Order: sequence, then structure tokens, then C-alpha cells
Amino acid sequence: MDEQQEMLCELWAEEQVEIKPRSRLYHIEPIGMGSPMVESLTSYITRLAEAHSVPLHKLFLQEILPHLNIVKGDYTVPKYLTSFWRNSSALNGVSDLASNQVHVLEQLTLRSDLRFLTMLIWGDVLPSKGLIRRTRAWCPSCYEEWRNSNQVVYEPLIWALEVVTTCPKHHQELHLCCPYPDCRHVQFHFTSRYLSGYCSWCRRWLGSYACNKAEYPAILGNEENYQEWVYKMIGEMLSAAPNLPAPPLKSNITVVFGECVNRLTGGNLLAFTHQIQVTFKSIWTWNRGQQIPTMENLLNICYRCGISPLSFIIGDKDKIKFSFIDSTSKDAAVNSTRKNHRKFEADHVRSVLLSVLQNPEDPPPSMNEVARRLGYDYSQIQVKFPDLCKAISAKCFQVRDAER
Repeated sequence: MDEQQEMLCELWAEEQVEIKPRSRLYHIEPIGMGSPMVESLTSYITRLAEAHSVPLHKLFLQEILPHLNIVKGDYTVPKYLTSFWRNSSALNGVSDLASNQVHVLEQLTLRSDLRFLTMLIWGDVLPSKGLIRRTRAWCPSCYEEWRNSNQVVYEPLIWALEVVTTCPKHHQELHLCCPYPDCRHVQFHFTSRYLSGYCSWCRRWLGSYACNKAEYPAILGNEENYQEWVYKMIGEMLSAAPNLPAPPLKSNITVVFGECVNRLTGGNLLAFTHQIQVTFKSIWTWNRGQQIPTMENLLNICYRCGISPLSFIIGDKDKIKFSFIDSTSKDAAVNSTRKNHRKFEADHVRSVLLSVLQNPEDPPPSMNEVARRLGYDYSQIQVKFPDLCKAISAKCFQVRDAER
């Protein structure tokens, strides 16, 4: 090295290069963060598995489960997984399971925003009852649009909420089971064979061209108007979640609810009960802060009092209107929804029941589970096919007794 090179080396400023920590799992970006269509946590986990080119159950067993420390004693991994797949919807809600899963995934991916893919931030102001539906719901037209435009097919958190039943963009009901007549299975949020946009049972595409438009008619009139309002209000909450300075407190609900009663009925709980059309016992417990309204009841109150759920939850009393708005359209929508029963397809139901008996699953499903797959009440099926129902239930109980 000559003298000039030695001089340049002496003048070179020594800088410490910061080595950033590496995440165990890919640091992939959640879809739609801070928007009404933010991705759900279950969808994010399935995309993590796809990004790592491994089946979902392997990602869970090898990377996530060891950090949860929940499989103990004789409660074996297969038994745990079976239960976990069926109850995976809770990961999108406000339960401890969702909190633990978020904590582990944030450690593994080195992200700090995964809680906003769940309803955890609303855990103190929304009860788990009636919040998250147990199985997937989707808009097939959204699926089709995303695939045709080369966008990622995923599951928005808003579709996981029980109160959301329609897609306002395409003016149609969200689908709850596979549209193919020879399948008709409901779709769980997690299965070992999960693939975004496809049926976990028959592996066929769930997009719009797979659907029978006559079986899933477009929604019209009052029901559509109310559902559009619900979609807008829930979307406002999901969009605001990442920017809230702190999780809303239960005391906000009590304060704003009491203000609604005072402003609109002069503190008369019985008059408020008649206007809101909820039982007096519920109104009494909400007013005293002993309980908090479910999401459905919260939307009912907010719709009739002219205040957004977000303003209600964060304690913004100034947004309350001084008179009840006309709730005729809302009542009509509720009544329309309650009367919208699907025709009982006896031949299809019989074939599914026989298939369950002839092609045993591991573990065998209960009759309640079979009824959910078919989209009917258990009582409807039991009246028509009591012997088949009894046989399926007996097989399920037999296996459960053997496992004890």
C-alpha cells in the first residue's frame, strides 16, 4: 500500500453499521391496514404459510404452537389441532386465544401492528357473544375481481363479524357455504388443507362464476340500506383502530348510554326501552354499567339515536342527536332478514346425512355440526330424518366416550 492510500485510510470515517434483528417468520405486510377492508388475523396466518411454502398445519405445529405452551398432559397435539381448527374464528375476536396468538406472531415476525387484524382493541367495550361468526363468510364477486386483477385473495376482518351479512359493493349476501350442490360444506377459518378462495372440502373455486345467482339473490330495499349503514359504521371503527391513542374503556359506554337516555327521554328508562325495542332488563344493566351491549344491540342503539358506534365507544357525547331518527326502515330490514328462510331441500339433506354415515370422518361430526354445514336448524333436520340424526349422534358420542 503506498503512502497516499495509507493517508486515505486514516481519513476514512469509521461508522458503526447497525445490524437489524432478523425475524423468524417473514415480515409480510398485512393487507388493508387502517381501512375498512383490513385483513383478518386468520387470513394473515394462512398467507404466512403460503409465503413460506408450507402447509398451514406445519407452520402452526412447528413455529407457533411451541411458543403458546398450551398442550399439556395427555391432551395430545392431534386432539388439540382438531379443536383448534374448529374454534379458529376466535383468533379474530377479543379472547385470550387471540391475544396470545398476536403476541407470539408479533415476536416471530417482528411486527407490532397485528392486533389491529383482530377486534382486541375493542375488548373492553364489546363482549365476545355475537361478535365473530364461527365459520367463514365471503363475497364471491370480490374473490373474482381480486383474482382477475392479480390481487391477493384474502379474508377481510369485516366479513368475520356476525352483524355484517352483505357486500355493499356488489349488493349481494355474503356466502356461508360452498355453492356446489354436491358439497355445500361450511368453511372454517383454518383447516389443514386451507387455500385462499377455495373450498377446503372439494377444493373448487368459490368465486362468482361458481355460484347460482337464483339461489343467492341480490338484496333490495330497506335491508340493503341498513346493511350499507352497518358496513360503513364497522368500517369506520376498523379504519380508526390503528390511530386510537389507547383502547376504549367500558366506562365510555356507560357515560354515553346514560347521556342518550337523558337527552332523548329525560332519563325515563321505560320510554327509552320502547324506542330502542330492547328488553327493560338489558337497558337497566347497560345504564348501571353492569353489562355492555353486544355488537348487534350497540348498532341498534346507535342507529336509532343518530350516533356512530365509534363516537359512542370512544365517549363522544356531542355526536348524539336530540331526537330519535325514523327507525321504520331498520325494523323492516330486521323483519325481512328473519323471514328470509331457505327452502328445505330434503333430497340433498338425506344424501349428506347418508354420506356422513357411510364415509366416517375423524373425529365424526356432531349433528349440530352437520346442520351448520347444511345451513339449516338442527330441529328442521331432526323432524324430517329422526333415524339418520340419531345414528350420527350415536357415532359421535361413541367416539367421545372412548377418548375419555
